[in-house]
Formats: sequence, C-alpha cells, structure tokens
Amino acid sequence: MKQQSHKVLVVALLAAALLISLLPLFLLRGAEFGGSDDAGSQMVAEVTGREYEPWFTPVLESALGGVVRSEALDGIDIGALYTAYIDALQTLHPAEEQEPADNGSGEDGTEAGSPDSTDGTAE
Repeated sequence: MKQQSHKVLVVALLAAALLISLLPLFLLRGAEFGGSDDAGSQMVAEVTGREYEPWFTPVLESALGGVVRSEALDGIDIGALYTAYIDALQTLHPAEEQEPADNGSGEDGTEAGSPDSTDGTAE
C-alpha cells in the first residue's frame, strides 16, 4: 500500500510541475516572456541613466553563437526530466542487496576440512 501512495505522489508532483510550466503559455497568449537579465538591465538604465554592460557572456550563449535557442533549452529540460525519472525509479525500486559470496569458510571463520574445523572431515 505504501508503494502505491509513492506512485500517486510522484504522478501528482509531475503533473503539478507540468501544469506550472505550461499554464502561463496558454493563459497569457501573446505575452512577452523576457528574462530577468532584460528586466535588470532596463532597471539599471533607468536608475543610472546609462546602458548596462554585462560583466561576462553566459557560457551557453557563447557556445551556441548568440542567443540560446529554445531547442537547446528543450534538450536540457529533457535531460533533466530523464535524470529525475531515473532517480525516482531508483528511489521507488531500490536494488536488492546481495548476500556476500561464500568463500568456502565455515561460520567460525575456519576453512572447511581444516584440522580446526568441527565437521569431522579432518584427518
């Protein structure tokens, strides 16, 4: 019963994450979703009276030659979802621990057939 409740929780959380990410796209059609960098640079320009110059260029932006395209971000999102899915599977279904291999020694640590063993096979 407890495993069933975990599955329900995982499905509910995934559904909530999906809704949180997709609802703004459908509810605010035509809205412009600018990043925090754009809003921050506009605010700096208003306060200081001069244009904001970034300290560095983001790594992904440099590697992809300009603006980070949504396709690249989609790939990153898919990779993150895949990683989260595998992590959830491992959490819900942990690998069973295996018994240590029998190395031929008895329970008392002596080898079978040795003069110290009590199984009566020693000569």
